[in-house]
Amino acid sequence: MKTRRIVIWDIRVPSIEDRMEDIAAIAPGWRIETYDSEEDLEANIEGAEIAASLTLSNQALARSGSLRWYHTWSAGVDGLMSPELADGDFIYTSSKGNGGVTMAEWAMLMMLAWSKQAAHYLEAHKQKTWAPLQHGELNGCTAGIIGLGNSGADLARKCQAFNMKVLGMRRTSAPCDYVDEMFTFDRLHEMLAQSDYVVVTAPLTDETRGMIGETEFRAMKPGAYFIVTSRGGIAREDALLKALSKGWIAGAAIDVHEVEPLTPDSPLWTAPGALVTPHCASIGNLQAARAAEIFIDNLRRYVSGEPLRNVVDRQAGY
Repeated sequence: MKTRRIVIWDIRVPSIEDRMEDIAAIAPGWRIETYDSEEDLEANIEGAEIAASLTLSNQALARSGSLRWYHTWSAGVDGLMSPELADGDFIYTSSKGNGGVTMAEWAMLMMLAWSKQAAHYLEAHKQKTWAPLQHGELNGCTAGIIGLGNSGADLARKCQAFNMKVLGMRRTSAPCDYVDEMFTFDRLHEMLAQSDYVVVTAPLTDETRGMIGETEFRAMKPGAYFIVTSRGGIAREDALLKALSKGWIAGAAIDVHEVEPLTPDSPLWTAPGALVTPHCASIGNLQAARAAEIFIDNLRRYVSGEPLRNVVDRQAGY
């Protein structure tokens, strides 16, 4: 009988190494192989039934032969959707949800920092200056969340805990817990006009690419803040720069960018009201453990013939 094989690599998921006994218990009799590099995994992928890595090259996919399920450690697959992955005759799953909690926390950090004027107090401390200010509250403010997946839904819950009104936007108007009012994309300007904080947690797809441009920033309140945690390219950076320089919005926290890493000469670094961070919103000390658990739960489902979680919708792009 042919030995069934699982091949695994990812440097960002050390927790998977700690779960080998669990994997072996779920798939007794399978050969489980771990590799130190993606290149080594791809060199040994032929004959594997299951593979888990960050991505797979077209050459590896061509050699894979019997691959039935491929899992990526990435939550988003917009940069990993080659024609071969999109058209492959195998199940394709992601680690969607592994960083949702930390992305929601990061968005809350930005809102609190602006509301409580944290930059002022950090500078006053550095200067040993006693300089109290009259600052704001999140209580009573409105958060508009574009995208209500794992991160957006968790952010909605956190915002309501701060007594904020929560507006939510996604492809359908189906209700979402902790969201006071739902909007679809055709009502984007209506939602933007009501929001004190606009947070983008949506995936990058053909539908969302460039959806926030000049007219959308002009639709926002002049005192509103813009936060993007999911993917660069949803907001047009040229339009964002114009919105900041002309004062259409009060500020922006940008964790993801159209081109990464952001080059030192990018005008975003010095744009008024901008805070640039290096695609770190999803990073947390439990992120790797959550990614490992998503894969292991799916392995249980695969072995028992149940539907898998986080199956990539190849047409929708996430």
